[in-house]
Amino acid sequence: MVVRITGPLRSQGVGIVFEPASYGGAAAPGFVASGAGYTALTVTGSVADLCVTLTGEGTADIRDDGRMTGDRRPRINGISFGSDEDNGVFSLSTVRWVRVNNLAGFGIRHIQCWDCAFLSISVERCGREGVYAFEVATRGPSTCNETSWVRLQVEQSVSGAIRIDPATLSCSFVKIHSERAIASGMAPTWLLGGACIFDSVRLTAANPGQASAAVVSNQADIRNLRVEGSIPVSVDASGGVVNFHNPSAELHPSANQSGIVNVVGGTVSVLVGAGWNLFGCAVSRLEAGFMPPDLSATVSNCSVGQIAPQAGSDQGELVLTATRVAGARVAGTGRLRALHLFAESQLTPEGGTLSCVDQTITVDASSRIVGSVVLQRATLRLAGTVTGALAIRGPVHDARASDGAVVGGPVTGWGPPSVPGTPGAWSANLALSSPAGQATPSVRVVTGWRYAAGAWRAMKIGVEP
Repeated sequence: MVVRITGPLRSQGVGIVFEPASYGGAAAPGFVASGAGYTALTVTGSVADLCVTLTGEGTADIRDDGRMTGDRRPRINGISFGSDEDNGVFSLSTVRWVRVNNLAGFGIRHIQCWDCAFLSISVERCGREGVYAFEVATRGPSTCNETSWVRLQVEQSVSGAIRIDPATLSCSFVKIHSERAIASGMAPTWLLGGACIFDSVRLTAANPGQASAAVVSNQADIRNLRVEGSIPVSVDASGGVVNFHNPSAELHPSANQSGIVNVVGGTVSVLVGAGWNLFGCAVSRLEAGFMPPDLSATVSNCSVGQIAPQAGSDQGELVLTATRVAGARVAGTGRLRALHLFAESQLTPEGGTLSCVDQTITVDASSRIVGSVVLQRATLRLAGTVTGALAIRGPVHDARASDGAVVGGPVTGWGPPSVPGTPGAWSANLALSSPAGQATPSVRVVTGWRYAAGAWRAMKIGVEP
């Protein structure tokens, strides 16, 4: 049957079962609500079964681009599991099927849900500015905990789609499907928070330019996240650890991000911060963001299309291990103080030349820079290969090469290290003492410097024609 309501209903420990209604079905069995200023159904206590459809009596004209030309949805809320009015708890319950649609308020809100199982939830055309269509909320010290949602679908939400409070504890979402959100740009369209597991998440918006997503958690696993339409995902590990498995998204740290962020597999565009670690990813663009001094981000076994530092002061370090970079730009105008290539990493500079200003570049014996390198007030530790030319402009900061280092092109401007060494320390040199860089019968080549008697002393050998 269809039951029409114009005021609030409360269920305490009583299961309500209608015939289930499929997504998009018209004249479905369940409650039809009209009026304004109330929550249609509040459920507390424990129930063995609940199967409810709730529809607002009214319509909203929503265009494909997300613009609303008419909103006649009733300004009421849908279903509240748990209550913040009388500290009512919803616990030890099974909810089989819930569908809420066409309300200018929240569709479903969870408050103090403990040890429950929600098998299927669908929220359609709900929400308004400042009110999320679906929410797992916190009231005071009480949180939702130890609860599972097997299927959550949130369609054509108005303003905010999904909000999982960061205080949510030990909950799991097996599948989240939220499409065609109508974002307002005033708050995250989707906020995935709490110490939770999020599996198989797909997010899209009708107006992706206004949409955003956020992850705020100190202990979360997010698996198979797919965010379409170049919608940014802000991440705050809150002093803990957030793990992404096989994401397809644009990820970046929040303004106050702390903790560790691990990204394993997937196809991503990333703005990395301190404590970010990428493993086995296909990275279209990697941007180095703010990092406190002496902290770093690591990229291991990845393929990177482009590396570029974010604008700002250069502080952070980027460590590449067994990683290939198709294009890199690391000039000292951005937030990158040091770049390290280890374990057969390969970096190709944009335009063929890597320009380094006030930075540290490390290339181990198994790694290479495919192109030329220009250093200015830079620190270089070269044990591997530079396939092109190597030029040092201005005073040398600290440029050293090991015996096995290889430079394929000419080396210019290389002088002794300008920093003190330890007695007996050796710094190899790749430059010739001839002004033209070519050996003649009378030229002696500087092969390196050894630190002795408080200074770097040139080591020279004669070169035959």
